[in-house]
Amino acid sequence: MYKGIFTKNILHNNILRNRRHLCPNGCGRHYKRRCHMNHHLKFECGVQARFKCPYCFKMTNQKSNLKTHIRENQDRFICPNNMCCRTYKFKRNLSSHLKLECGGQKGFNCSICPKAFSQKVILKKHLAQIHNCIE
Repeated sequence: MYKGIFTKNILHNNILRNRRHLCPNGCGRHYKRRCHMNHHLKFECGVQARFKCPYCFKMTNQKSNLKTHIRENQDRFICPNNMCCRTYKFKRNLSSHLKLECGGQKGFNCSICPKAFSQKVILKKHLAQIHNCIE
């Protein structure tokens, strides 16, 4: 009894898979309708993103995706470093990021290699994991 149901499901899945329209560019995407595949080819697959977020470096292929991105990030605090693009829900988290990660002074130097870290905890973790020593 179970074998018959299992075989029917496999056949059904193969029929569905064969009816789908595969992207001819080989990206692996597939669509039930040819019009959706044509939209994918015209606006997404291999096409350079056209819409840039005015607040960060995010680029999207569709204007609706950009609107969603802006709506989701409108009440967030953005790192002023142009190359960072990190955003935070709370200002204190941005302040911590600026102090410790992005532009923070790396005052904790590794005594074995030339690496430097902004936090003593990260230096200790580096020493334990990379150099197998605990100070």
